[in-house]
Amino acid sequence: MNRIAERLKITCDQASLEKSLMCGYGEQDDISTNCWIAIAVRDIFPHAKVCYEGIFPFYHDDTTISKADKLVIDVPTKAASMMRRFDKCRGIKAKTTASRRRKLKPFSFIIDVPEEVIEQIDISAVYEGHPTLEFVEA
Repeated sequence: MNRIAERLKITCDQASLEKSLMCGYGEQDDISTNCWIAIAVRDIFPHAKVCYEGIFPFYHDDTTISKADKLVIDVPTKAASMMRRFDKCRGIKAKTTASRRRKLKPFSFIIDVPEEVIEQIDISAVYEGHPTLEFVEA
């Protein structure tokens, strides 16, 4: 069992939403790295891959799989639910998708970050008052 080192509040704000509007289209085709939550955590986990089951903070799209690639941070039900809502907004046309996604409301959720993840990241972005990341008390 992984020891929890920090609790991190992630805010999926309007700026992150705007950057993810075209998720699933063109250059942002990979939905697991371009969705709203993936954009919100990008500064602390630059290679994050996000899915309903969790955040893979150190994912790499190459053929070698390291121990770090297998690390996963569970996402709470609230975050998984918002991912589904975000995904359901996708239409056939990109313009329709962007319009639907803009109607989503910003939200926050808390993740428990294991010690082995904290040891591998530069947490200065959080301490410098990043707008989408904040440490919270347990």
